[in-house]
Amino acid sequence: MEDRKAKTHKGRKILEKRRGLINEEPKNILLLKGNKTNEVVTNCMKELQKWCGFNCKNMMGRKHEVKPFEDAAHLEKFCETNDASLFILGNHTKKRPQNLTIGRLYNSKVLDMVELGIESMKSMTEFPNKGNFGLGLKPVIIFQGERFEYSDEYIKIRNLLADLFRLQDSERFDITQTKKIMVFTVLGEKAISLRCFTSNLPSAYEVSEDPEPSNGQVVSKEPLVEIGPSVRFIVRRTYLSSEDAFKESLKKPKVIEKQKKKKDNIEHNELGQVLGRLHVQQQDLSTLVLKHVKPIKKKKIDTTAIKRPKEVEEPVSDEDA
Repeated sequence: MEDRKAKTHKGRKILEKRRGLINEEPKNILLLKGNKTNEVVTNCMKELQKWCGFNCKNMMGRKHEVKPFEDAAHLEKFCETNDASLFILGNHTKKRPQNLTIGRLYNSKVLDMVELGIESMKSMTEFPNKGNFGLGLKPVIIFQGERFEYSDEYIKIRNLLADLFRLQDSERFDITQTKKIMVFTVLGEKAISLRCFTSNLPSAYEVSEDPEPSNGQVVSKEPLVEIGPSVRFIVRRTYLSSEDAFKESLKKPKVIEKQKKKKDNIEHNELGQVLGRLHVQQQDLSTLVLKHVKPIKKKKIDTTAIKRPKEVEEPVSDEDA
């Protein structure tokens, strides 16, 4: 991001929000309608919204005259206003029918875009097993096909799709609690299919070692059940970032690099407590500064002030005389 200096206090706060954070929040996704759409495009966007989680901003209430491949300035400004770095634009024209444009931004500029045409679609309502999973659950995303591994174009498309549906980052993942699975498969040269499943895996405490448990527990014979949507896309136009721009977008803030440096003489025990080690040089006690105490002086005793007892004359007897 270019170095810009704010002239006001409000401008300084805005620039601080745009800087890289140590723990970034989940990216917001903007859903937009083009000038012309049809029912297939609208239903596809609504069902994809259920898989994107709570970070979607639905702006499909009105139509937008947006052509990102010709001029993306209006789209970039609209995404910056709504604090969104990902977008899905749906439109329908005679030249490109049933069209979805998926893209992402970096530094308020379009980084990657891909245009997908909806060739066929099977909605979630057409499946017998409807998905009653939570909207905030993180899905498992699977990419199948050699093109996702070796083609530079499809590697960028894979990265874009993973960025769109990954939701928040998590360090731990319990496979027994997996409820949402998305499978992207390359079909031919320009076709990509999307199929969505839910998992019927029993939780860890319900797993039984016996193939036929006697306690009446029913083990599902189908671990994966398709719930939709099932869409076949055709890859049309693409706008992919250069290697230098992509590396620039992956740069981490300097604060993170400083925190990753290991501090010397600091360890953590099994309980998570911090243990530090101090190295102290041998002290020279001759230079040790102590508190000076005044010596106690002996007070001179005034002997003149002491009263001596008077001498009493004893009478002398005749015998002594």
